[in-house]
Amino acid sequence: MKTIFCYIFLFILILNLNLSQTRASTSKTSDLFKTLILDTHTLNNDLTQVEFLILVSRLLKNTHDLAPHQFISPLKNVPKWAESEINNVQNKFGQLEPYYFESFNPNQTISKQTIAKFLMAYIDPDTYPKDSNQKINFNVSFYSDQAGYKFLVENSVIPNTSRDNLSKSEVAKALIKAHKLRLNPNKINTISSVTNQPNSKTPFMNNPLLDLTSESVIEGNLGISNLYIWRGMSQTNNIGNPAIFGGLDTSFLDNISIGTWVSNVSFADQTSYEWDIYGSLSYEFPTFPDISYELGAIYYAYPNTTSGNSIDFSEGFLEISFQDFKLQYHVLLTGPGQATLADDSYISLYYSRELLEEIQFISSAGYYRGSVNVTGSQWDYMAGLQKKGLTFATIGTNKTSQKPSIIIKYETQIF
Repeated sequence: MKTIFCYIFLFILILNLNLSQTRASTSKTSDLFKTLILDTHTLNNDLTQVEFLILVSRLLKNTHDLAPHQFISPLKNVPKWAESEINNVQNKFGQLEPYYFESFNPNQTISKQTIAKFLMAYIDPDTYPKDSNQKINFNVSFYSDQAGYKFLVENSVIPNTSRDNLSKSEVAKALIKAHKLRLNPNKINTISSVTNQPNSKTPFMNNPLLDLTSESVIEGNLGISNLYIWRGMSQTNNIGNPAIFGGLDTSFLDNISIGTWVSNVSFADQTSYEWDIYGSLSYEFPTFPDISYELGAIYYAYPNTTSGNSIDFSEGFLEISFQDFKLQYHVLLTGPGQATLADDSYISLYYSRELLEEIQFISSAGYYRGSVNVTGSQWDYMAGLQKKGLTFATIGTNKTSQKPSIIIKYETQIF
């Protein structure tokens, strides 16, 4: 059974290396999508005007593109809890009423026509500031609704439907696609028919959103935790030893992600740090856009081990995501000593859901079996809360000799 799975895993890996990038969806894009929508149970709901502005604000915040405060008359009838988000959008786009909304009603469903106007203001290279964190100077007076809608449909930003409204899922994807398009201004075709203003930009490719020359961005993160527990097992020898960690990640070709991550550890052989290197391919199922999968590999290195032989090991993994759930399968590829392919395997299920504004419930359950990093088998679990990089959770295993531990962790993006 072990050998059969290994052949299947290798076959999928080879198949993915030859798949077209036209089905691509990066991990970074997937993460941004989840950040925008938060509550996946409302994916198919039509958006109200206030909900749309909140999505736009989240996009601006998560792409570090907020504009300075503008002296603009505030919108009327704005719920107290949404004031900060809507101010972010007004600072970026300017006066929203009557230029974008003829009359703002927070509880009214936003029309596809209004969404298209926002998207065109966000994409237009002639009016969008060259530097981030600056106000958009889009002249709505020159905007053509019909031409703007046609432009967005032809470039796969929004779906071409007969409906007057778009679902939450469609809007979130449209915002992400618009962001990708804005990052490639040299690919933008003349949009004089949209804004009635001349433009000498080079023509679009057939599908610029999937252009293989799309820019890659390096992101860095740094964090600290009161302990480092991996699959229910402490990596700092004594429970209570804190861990400081950080990583670098980038993605390119729209579906390939690579990165590295370092953390201190404390093993009995005096090993003091772990250095991971990983890469993956991510895809969406064309007929099931809510389902995505990721295939990759991780190399776990312990450079300063004092053991006579290397204790490094590597794993391949497959992850399938659907709404609030993630199913992962890890299998050992290489390991120390006489370790062979698939001597260890780990399967886990993750679940998360928004409870309150920006507060997520997170949980997981995993099953580890093997003879290299674990002897025999064991279960582990995790449950906790997360908000803006801060995690508070309890972690434990089915081993009666191990008591559940409380983990407090903070992680932030540094660039």
